[in-house]
Amino acid sequence: MTREKLIAALEAATTEGSELLDCHIYALTAPDASAFPVREWHPNYRSQVPRYTRSLDAALTLVPSRFFWAVGAGRLSPAEPLYGATVSTAAPNGCCGAEIGAAEHHHSAPVALCIAALKARAAEPETGA
Repeated sequence: MTREKLIAALEAATTEGSELLDCHIYALTAPDASAFPVREWHPNYRSQVPRYTRSLDAALTLVPSRFFWAVGAGRLSPAEPLYGATVSTAAPNGCCGAEIGAAEHHHSAPVALCIAALKARAAEPETGA
C-alpha cells in the first residue's frame, strides 16, 4: 500500500485503528518489514507489529526524533472528531518551525498522530526512521 493510500485509509477509519492498519504502517515504515507482504503475514509476524493505531506510545515512534509533536482533544460541535495531532519541524532557533502534519483530526488520538506522523515523514524523509 502506498503512503497516500494508507493515509486515506487511516482518515477513513471510523472510530479507531486496527491490526491490519498497524501491519500496513509497519510494512511502510519498518526497514525489515518489506520482506513480508501484509496479505501473506502469518499471525506470528502480526503479533510483533506495534499497535500504532491503538496506542499513543506506539504512534509516537512514527514521529522522526527531530520533529515536535502535539496531540490534543476538543471540538466545536458534536459531529467533529474529538482528537487532533500536529507534527512540526524544528526551527533553527529551537522553536517550532513549519507544521508538516498539521491539525490532523480523528475520533482516535493514536490514529490522528499516525496520520500526522506519516505526512511528516513524507514531507521530510528520515533515514533510519
